[in-house]
Amino acid sequence: LVTYARKFDAKSEQFKWYMFNGYLAVEIEEEEALNISYWWKKVETVIYCDAEEIRKPFFSVDTYPINYEILFRDHFANKLRESAKVEYQLLTKEEAPQPGTMVAIDAEFVILNEELSDIDCHGVKTIVKPKKTALARLSAIRCAKGQSFGIPFIDDYIFNKDHIEDYVTRYSGISPGDLDLDLSTKPLVSREVTYRKVWLLMQLGCVFIGHGLSNDFKHININIPPKQIRDTAIYFLRGKRYLSLRYLAFALLDRNIQEGNHDSIEDAYTALILYQKYLDLERDGTLEHVLDKIYSEGRALNYRVPF
Repeated sequence: LVTYARKFDAKSEQFKWYMFNGYLAVEIEEEEALNISYWWKKVETVIYCDAEEIRKPFFSVDTYPINYEILFRDHFANKLRESAKVEYQLLTKEEAPQPGTMVAIDAEFVILNEELSDIDCHGVKTIVKPKKTALARLSAIRCAKGQSFGIPFIDDYIFNKDHIEDYVTRYSGISPGDLDLDLSTKPLVSREVTYRKVWLLMQLGCVFIGHGLSNDFKHININIPPKQIRDTAIYFLRGKRYLSLRYLAFALLDRNIQEGNHDSIEDAYTALILYQKYLDLERDGTLEHVLDKIYSEGRALNYRVPF
């Protein structure tokens, strides 16, 4: 999805059009923005207002009522098969997230096309076609103490009609057919449904716990305020060498995860326990000592779990 927006430029006293594509923002010609005759352009949303309205003060989205019902009900893109295994429990209204509510999250992706590059005679690499990924699964689990601690409330598989070049099953846990509307036994939803859930949790002020979240959110294409992120990949970073979730689970929690394929529920839960471990080490004043130890042992093991 891309967005075209027209903004008044006070310096030139003219309106200018801009295109937003993920983290890219470029100025474009008006003809390019308004011409929707191309086959690859499909209008999703059009927002119009009078030019005078544009000059009025901007009101934050939180000044308008927002419908949060999608967080409390299922919204399947296909009829859920009887053989489907549902591994989550929907949130209840009594559990409605509040500002500061902790949510452990993990996302898995598939590769639509690998990077295509060219290297000239001087050894200079030029990317001809960048790698393209697609969100395949997203899981979110409860973090509040009590009987529901660690129980998932979101476990969405995102259906995909595009050609998938590599399911990277070993790392994503996604197998061929899992994202197919006609074949899958998974709880399939559209990308828009999952995106809206994450966006609503952000708007509610939830704090996201996970491992490598900056990369996940970048691929999901959503910008989460840093104050709402608790990334265990950064909390246990020493120098420039990031430690994998699997190695940290082995070194700090004495747990062996990801023995087979990755599972986003298991990964989100592990990140949550790691975050709690980090808080304990910080409180005890032993974090630096533990970091020295796990990095020292990690070098001897080449940062791999010896199983």
